[in-house]
Amino acid sequence: MEEAAQLAEARRQEIEALSQAKAQVEADKAGLTGALEEVAQLAEARRQEIEALSQSKAQVEADKAGLTGALEEAAQLAEARRQEIEALSQAKAQLEGDFHRLEEEKAALQQEKDSLANARNDIEKLTAQLQNDLRESRQTSSMSVKLQLLREADLNDLRSRFSESQLREEHQQELMARLGEKLKMISGYFSQLGYADSRAYPKDAGHMNNANHFIGKKL
Repeated sequence: MEEAAQLAEARRQEIEALSQAKAQVEADKAGLTGALEEVAQLAEARRQEIEALSQSKAQVEADKAGLTGALEEAAQLAEARRQEIEALSQAKAQLEGDFHRLEEEKAALQQEKDSLANARNDIEKLTAQLQNDLRESRQTSSMSVKLQLLREADLNDLRSRFSESQLREEHQQELMARLGEKLKMISGYFSQLGYADSRAYPKDAGHMNNANHFIGKKL
């Protein structure tokens, strides 16, 4: 009987140990299940993060392509603006040179007119002297003919030269007026260029056409 009791006690202890082991296994299983769920959640979060990063990368690439195109367009517009300013500067310099040349010609013409006026005064003095000599001379007929021929030749020459000078002066005045208008308009375009820098670029094409018009137009 004692032996049977010992066996029973041993079996009980064995069963109790097995029960504890089973409980531990169940606890470990529950812990592993929680860990697996946490790993699955982390994996899903990582997947979503990678997907978001992929979308962000695609957006960055698209933005980069857009910026590249915008930079190329801006470079083209800047080059067009540079060429326009250069063309206007050359046109303005040419017009200023022409204007300066006309000023010099005007000064030379004024000197010529002054010289003609002095010559006319000299002729008038000579005529007066000849008239005085005529009154005092006994050779009235010869002196009259000489005086008449001299007056007619000199006065005709003076009339011709004065007429030519007047025409040249009128032509120069017309050219200077036209040059002045062109210089004023080109200066206006330079002002518009400075104002347009703060506005949209597509208007540049109109300025370039206007610049080409003034450069190509002859006096």
